[in-house]
Amino acid sequence: MWGRVWSCSCSRASANAASKVLAIPLMADLVPRHRMGAAAGILAASGSVAAPISSLVAGGLADVTGNARAIFAVMAVVALALPPFVRRPSEPAVAPVPAGALEAEGTDES
Repeated sequence: MWGRVWSCSCSRASANAASKVLAIPLMADLVPRHRMGAAAGILAASGSVAAPISSLVAGGLADVTGNARAIFAVMAVVALALPPFVRRPSEPAVAPVPAGALEAEGTDES
């Protein structure tokens, strides 16, 4: 029993770490530099609020349906329903480097 709990906790922690590793660089690309601290705080706060709420929702669904896997159906519906509402950035937070600029900086053609 405890081995199963431990392995589930380890896999949950690994998935959480992987999602943070992907979210922070994406946030750095999408958020202006002067707002990065606020964005990181909002990301951390939303994760702290979402963790207990998701546990309550998953437990409630398991009680109602009698199946602990019902939460995966809810997650699939939400994952398919939300992308149309995601707003694309109007312009990148960092100006793109012109093509060929990096190659020309280090060359000495004298």
